[in-house]
Amino acid sequence: MIKARTDISGTNAALNNTKAMNGTSGVVERVQILESKGFAPAACSDGTTHWVFVVGTDQACWYKVYSGSWGSWTSLHGAFSSGLTAYCFNNGTHTLIWVYGQGLNNQLWQRTWSGTAWDAAWVDLGGNID
Repeated sequence: MIKARTDISGTNAALNNTKAMNGTSGVVERVQILESKGFAPAACSDGTTHWVFVVGTDQACWYKVYSGSWGSWTSLHGAFSSGLTAYCFNNGTHTLIWVYGQGLNNQLWQRTWSGTAWDAAWVDLGGNID
């Protein structure tokens, strides 16, 4: 089973702060984190910008970016049966991001940020994850 990367210092604190900042705006209610099922948030950073990824109650991947202040929750769609894992790398020009998750078909799925935009769709990498 794929587990979300939770070794990022302050991830849970940042997520809790995000919940508090949104208050009753409806965003948190719409994108509830499935912590009760062990869906821990995934996070990555290039040192100046931070990304937090969660699986919402709709089973889609949602993310939020912090770069001086928090942006809005944005859906990357997809359908996941476990938490996500995220990896960031700055190549000197752009920050590249790879997000991975276990799909409802128990296969590994990947979506990539090229530094300027997300790939058009999730890519099924296959496998059988149990």
